[in-house]
Amino acid sequence: MSTVMVNMAKRAPFVLKDCVYMKKLIIALLLSCGVVQAQASDGLNSDGIQALADQLSLNEAQREKVNVLILRYAEQAAALQKESVALRQQMQALPLTELSRDTIKQLSQRAGSVAARHTGAVLQTQLEFYKVLNAPQKAEYAELRKQGKAKSNK
Repeated sequence: MSTVMVNMAKRAPFVLKDCVYMKKLIIALLLSCGVVQAQASDGLNSDGIQALADQLSLNEAQREKVNVLILRYAEQAAALQKESVALRQQMQALPLTELSRDTIKQLSQRAGSVAARHTGAVLQTQLEFYKVLNAPQKAEYAELRKQGKAKSNK
């Protein structure tokens, strides 16, 4: 536990619980955005996405459409990652004397908004990806997802 969090715990026990939750949420956002962005920014050149395209036997036109989807998602993920980093920096710079339940609530809502937009971007990309597939590919993709083997934007 960080020194800042220990000091906060001494001043107001309720703050520690809220800050630990926020810290975990922001770390999860940063990790997920960074990993996905790194993979997605390569488009079909990413090993995981290339393997999925090969496994589903995507034709050239489908690969081009999927590449556009992935690159669009990468841009969205990069913007969300920047927003997450800025939010984390704001939280770290916030003087403890200004920390209140209202401030915690506002920052938590902003973090939740970033998480919601990230979830929306992932799901929208997956939906658009699914629309590119033909019936046999959709069945194969559904099976891969069921088995947890699909790597599309995860």
